[in-house]
Amino acid sequence: MNTTIELGTNTTNVAAGCAQCRICLEADEPGGAAEVTASAGMIAPCGCRGSMQYVHAECLNTWRRTTTNPLAYYRCEHCLTFYRHSERVPVVEVSAGLLEIWADHRAWEQRERQREVVLLGLALLVLATVGLCTAHALLALVPSVSPVWLVFVPLDLCALLFVALRYTLSALSSPASS
Repeated sequence: MNTTIELGTNTTNVAAGCAQCRICLEADEPGGAAEVTASAGMIAPCGCRGSMQYVHAECLNTWRRTTTNPLAYYRCEHCLTFYRHSERVPVVEVSAGLLEIWADHRAWEQRERQREVVLLGLALLVLATVGLCTAHALLALVPSVSPVWLVFVPLDLCALLFVALRYTLSALSSPASS
């Protein structure tokens, strides 16, 4: 089999048979010598040989964008050589995928923060309610308590309840800070 590859121009000459894309499995026109050019988009981007050698540039770029293996963007998973592909996937397409991952992580962080704030608010609400009930019970049991305490303790606990609710609502309405 006589094969010459020029990656800079994306031209490949295959003397025997036809080239087949290893990703989409589409073959170029069969015939004596199939010439695969940049218009057809068939390239040999790595060190693979035989039926694994050729891919369409668009198939490779699509696969590189959608793979879950981060190293597979830069090198072949079969022969482990770095791609010699002259065309690169635009940074915008790669960063769009990273942006989606980052946005999902940020949304998870925000939901986690909101859950923690709600639990903290509920804990403060329970503490304030228990404190208010305890204070009233103690004040009712002890007849010699000054009337100032009858007003001060419930007001103090109501202030604590107000601060807890205000903190919870403000934390839920503000965006998560990094």
